[in-house]
Amino acid sequence: MPLDLLELSTQVRQMGELLAHRRADEQRRLRLLDGMLADYQDRWQELAELAETVPRARRSADGSLDERIPSPARPATYTAMATDGAEIDPDRHGGSGEFYLINVGRARIPYGQPSATSS
Repeated sequence: MPLDLLELSTQVRQMGELLAHRRADEQRRLRLLDGMLADYQDRWQELAELAETVPRARRSADGSLDERIPSPARPATYTAMATDGAEIDPDRHGGSGEFYLINVGRARIPYGQPSATSS
C-alpha cells in the first residue's frame, strides 16, 4: 500500500497540536507543584504525620522539603555497570510523541582503573 502523504501530514499536524497541549499542561502542573512546595516547605512535620495515616505507607521526613543533602565522597576506584533493554519513552510523564524505541545494550566502566569497555 502506498504512503498517503496527505494523511501523514494531517497526523503529524495533529500530533504537534497534541504535544503543544501536553507541554502547556505540563508547565501548568509544574507551576502548581512549585507553589505547593513553597507552601509546605516549613510544614514537613505535618506532612510526615499525614503520611503515617495512609495504610501501608512507610514514609519518613527528616527536614524541610527543599533541604539538600550532599552526596557521600566518591571512592577512589569503582566500576559503574548498566544495562538497558526496555521500551523507552523520552518523557516518562507522557508529554512526548507516541513512539517507542527498543534498545538492548550493556556497559561496564571502571573508574580509577586502567581501561573502560562497553558493548
